[in-house]
Amino acid sequence: MNKPTIHQANSKDAVELSSVCSRSFIETYEGKGKKRPKEMVYEYVRKKFNPKVLLEEINASPIETWVLVSNKKIIGYFKLIKEIPPDFVKNKNLIHLERIYLLKEFHQKGFGKALLAKAEERAIEMGHDGIWLGVWDENQAAIQFYNKNGFKKVGSHNWEFDYQGFHYVDTDDVFTKILT
Repeated sequence: MNKPTIHQANSKDAVELSSVCSRSFIETYEGKGKKRPKEMVYEYVRKKFNPKVLLEEINASPIETWVLVSNKKIIGYFKLIKEIPPDFVKNKNLIHLERIYLLKEFHQKGFGKALLAKAEERAIEMGHDGIWLGVWDENQAAIQFYNKNGFKKVGSHNWEFDYQGFHYVDTDDVFTKILT
């Protein structure tokens, strides 16, 4: 395996990134969640991770998407978005780490930590004091990862998604990490 690299996503990455986004999201959420229709995960993937939507995000100025590449293949990514944190977060000069995912076979190998380190580097370069993020309160592996990497839970808020007339609500724990 060659040394992995991280670069800002560009239009050439959109199709492969779509596949990685979809696969990593399904690996994380398929068949999980109280009262969540099983098919909802696939609907979310269709809406949020198709190449056209990702290309629009790649080209959007308040959004930065970065990809982790190993052996010439994208294996993970993160997405930063300039978005004000929830009201209960005191420091408003934080950037939102909206997504950070890694294909399952690359977990526990230091790649997630590398992605997070790059996100933190970008937050500082962009003039932010730190990062805020939401993580599903049932995703214990992610919660452990954030706790281990210096994030602190500061509250929670709802994550909502409509699917075939069904209004689904999950609870996301909100974490912050001050970097400066």
